[in-house]
Amino acid sequence: MRTFHVPKAAVTALVAIASFVATTASYALGPSDPQDKTYQCAVAGQTWGCGDGKPSQAVRIEERLQPGPRAAYAIHTGVPKAEAIAKARAGGEVPIRQVVRITTRQLSPAEQWDRVNGRYVSPWEKVEVLSSAPDTGPGPVAQGDKPATVKR
Repeated sequence: MRTFHVPKAAVTALVAIASFVATTASYALGPSDPQDKTYQCAVAGQTWGCGDGKPSQAVRIEERLQPGPRAAYAIHTGVPKAEAIAKARAGGEVPIRQVVRITTRQLSPAEQWDRVNGRYVSPWEKVEVLSSAPDTGPGPVAQGDKPATVKR
């Protein structure tokens, strides 16, 4: 019976090469789990399949009715918005009608990864008030909380 003696350095090198090939082969097709893909893009630095790196944005303009302090408190205590505004109007409070621009952006892979792990992520909705004026009376927005689209 013959025994082959292999140097320890050769065995270590062979194991290192085998583990490298196995790891490379497992990521060659890309991760199948979305969280794993987010991790690969954000932390491991993988660029293939991660998008262009620039988060896209969507902008919409809405008209909102901002209740005054009395109506806001009533809404906080569970009174429906339309009823709270009507009672506050009866008491002399005037709500504010605002036209707002809402910019929604997609989170980058790094921000998605932070969000999955419960860390702070900057807001993905930015609200800018374009105009603000006292509301003259009940209108379609005052009756509910559905935003109306303003066409420009």
